[in-house]
Amino acid sequence: MYMTETSSKQLTEHPLHRDVPSIFLLEVIETDELEEGVLSHYPMYHVRTYSLAYATKLEDAERLMRQDILYRKKLKETDDWMRDVFCYYISEKPFGIMLSKGEYLSQRMYDAEGRSIDKSLCCTGFGTYCPNICNMSEYDRHDDETFYGHTEEQIRFHKGDIAEVLRGHEVRLAVVVGTPPTTEWISKKRKEIQDRMRSEVMPFDFDISDDSYTVIDGPGYDYHEHVPTMQVFAPIIPFRTTFKRNIRVFCTFYSLNFLISEKHGIIRATTSKNIKSMTNNNSTTNKEKKPIINNDEALRLIDLIQQGDTNAENDLAELGTVFIKAVAKQYVGKGLSDEELIAASRHGLIRASHKFDKSRGFTFAAYAVWWMREAILQKIRKTAKETEK
Repeated sequence: MYMTETSSKQLTEHPLHRDVPSIFLLEVIETDELEEGVLSHYPMYHVRTYSLAYATKLEDAERLMRQDILYRKKLKETDDWMRDVFCYYISEKPFGIMLSKGEYLSQRMYDAEGRSIDKSLCCTGFGTYCPNICNMSEYDRHDDETFYGHTEEQIRFHKGDIAEVLRGHEVRLAVVVGTPPTTEWISKKRKEIQDRMRSEVMPFDFDISDDSYTVIDGPGYDYHEHVPTMQVFAPIIPFRTTFKRNIRVFCTFYSLNFLISEKHGIIRATTSKNIKSMTNNNSTTNKEKKPIINNDEALRLIDLIQQGDTNAENDLAELGTVFIKAVAKQYVGKGLSDEELIAASRHGLIRASHKFDKSRGFTFAAYAVWWMREAILQKIRKTAKETEK
């Protein structure tokens, strides 16, 4: 059905969760004590995750978190505790459903003092790695898995901001080059798709994977990553305003001429002029190099795909054959056959075509590569789970 921006905002704050019993898991992320004002920990340091408690209500989980904060402060006073709290998570987990570690109904994030940082009320969905039981009704897609976007006030970082990114047991420094979509943008996009297809039924919908920041921490687009909003933090050590202002300027060269490199443990940016001198040593060769997929032709096919033309999906896959194989080749030896890698890579390419928005200024290849890699990684994890059984 058609959805207004107002109704989208209401569902963002008050999603209609599936009717299942749930429990709240309190976790703490710890790091070794960081000396205040020292940059030597950057661009990466390690953290540890510990489960602290379970509670039947959110209020009880928050009370237990505050107790842990007071306990740690007392230990600090006696110099008997050498670890700092990076953050706390309270995740709402369902009862009676098989799920992976990162799956939840909702999740909230707090700083070391117990102050709320952010929350995600969009359900991740369940049963991704349980192929033998996913046909049960409990695992069917529910409306609470739809992501309706953020208000402008809820977006904590903007293009050019320096942020810390939590991935597994590591925290690294990165620069934000893309933000999660707003409620207004998603509402307009949904209506545009429905009008184009002349249907109130969406061929796909936005989900938790769209609730992410795009960050970059190396030379070129190969070092970009889409990071869930719940894993992006303000740096522990503040940076000078002039440095952050310069980073924002350099981000205008993001598509082709943006470089972040490490020197003396600090992230720095280099202007497009310097980048060209380092990367374009042979200008003739670069001019002759063809793109891995024809962007103009890809955009034409994407328009057809988003209008519901399934034959255009096959045409796009054929157009991107080299691209699909190139991405798949990066994961050889990870437990999948060549055919499985190519199939997963192709699936990611087609999924990207449904979500791609050319008005954002990216080439399709730059956008699709993340979806292709993510599809392959999901297939690798799923195969590993099946093998363990």
